[in-house]
Amino acid sequence: MNEQRQFGTGFAVHKSLIPNIREFKVINPRISLLTMKAHFFDITFINVHAPSEDKPQEEKDVLGDLNPKIGKEAVFRPIIGSHSLHETTNDNGLRLIDFACGNDLVVKSTMFPHKNIYKETWMSPDGRYVNQIDHILVSARFKNCIQDIRTIRGADGDSDHYLVKGKMKAKIKKVTRKKETVVDKYDTAKLNNVNTSEKFKYLMSEKIRRIDKGINDSIDAKWKKINDTIISDRVRNRKIKSCKKTMVQRYVRRCSKSEKRS
Repeated sequence: MNEQRQFGTGFAVHKSLIPNIREFKVINPRISLLTMKAHFFDITFINVHAPSEDKPQEEKDVLGDLNPKIGKEAVFRPIIGSHSLHETTNDNGLRLIDFACGNDLVVKSTMFPHKNIYKETWMSPDGRYVNQIDHILVSARFKNCIQDIRTIRGADGDSDHYLVKGKMKAKIKKVTRKKETVVDKYDTAKLNNVNTSEKFKYLMSEKIRRIDKGINDSIDAKWKKINDTIISDRVRNRKIKSCKKTMVQRYVRRCSKSEKRS
């Protein structure tokens, strides 16, 4: 984004989908892409902020243009459908259609029947003019994955453009975390009890004395026996907390706090 707050693209991703992000890449100030892991294949979203109609011809030739008005010409129906806000395609729109044809894409944002108010994606500052110039393109192979596209006028983005919402049906791959190795814990608090501490010392000394009698044992064998002795005695006590019990305890604490406040 420059000093005039122009350009710059990005993606807002729900926190539940963050583990599925394979790649985010900024190509330039106008183009960025996001790749998500799906069940059968990866899904790549490309966000493009393209030149407007009044920009120089050279700039459009370099970037391509995704800021067009799409019409309802019958010759383009397989690519654009028949539900555009506009009747005729402008020069930028022809560029977009040519781009779609050359890359086996379809313009899905002009294929769904909605009231005009839900097709408008831009409004002039004085409120006199509206256009449908923000579009969603998808590979022709997966065009049926897009179930609906419309504008959301209530979303305030501090812009003269409305939010364009696309509903997509795709099976997202469930990312599971690797299970961590559970390390046994020792309840050393039991040693604070004098009787328990003395009993533990006695048991340990007796068992280690027996281990020492094994003269023919190797050092590794003796260490294994000592280690087994330590982790098998009464001091070792893994505390396995019940999830349900923990949740109940939290709920009880919250209820108690609520009662005190009231």
